[in-house]
Amino acid sequence: RYGDGPKDVLALESNGDYTRDIGYLHFADFQNITGTGDNLLNNVWYQPEEVFPVDGTPEVRQHAFWVPVDTTYFNLSKNLE
Repeated sequence: RYGDGPKDVLALESNGDYTRDIGYLHFADFQNITGTGDNLLNNVWYQPEEVFPVDGTPEVRQHAFWVPVDTTYFNLSKNLE
């Protein structure tokens, strides 16, 4: 939400649907410093996917974190390692 900072509670965070351990991105950290003003973009938190594995307990959700990546960039990143 506009104006919320890293210490503000996220919607559904108390249920474990959002995490602050991974995926926090503050857009102003990546701007060119030109002195023309503050970056008005806010922050992004990733929401883990809810999964119900076939070999797990029925009706008990688990969280998995994944980000879809273009195949070209994925192969390039393997070469960088």
